[in-house]
Amino acid sequence: MMEDEAKTGLEDLLQPGISANEAFNRLVVYRVESYLHDLDGVKGLPLHEMIVSAAERPLLMWAMRKTGDNQRAAAQLLGINRNTLRKKLISHGLLLDF
Repeated sequence: MMEDEAKTGLEDLLQPGISANEAFNRLVVYRVESYLHDLDGVKGLPLHEMIVSAAERPLLMWAMRKTGDNQRAAAQLLGINRNTLRKKLISHGLLLDF
């Protein structure tokens, strides 16, 4: 992506009057397009898996901080089963598997 295109893409994200949801949507699309451009035709990671993983890790970290590292409360906050949360924490390296 050329520098001018990248700048325009970022400026679009920061336009006054757009909702936080719209800004987030634009950011996701911007990052995917940047990633694909950087690959320059080379096969990369599966997009869905990459995006879900990139969004999931900070979400898990936020939920754990918000609940004082209480897995049951974090799972409830996220609307998932505690065992699912635990597996996700382990897979993201946020919890040691004993």
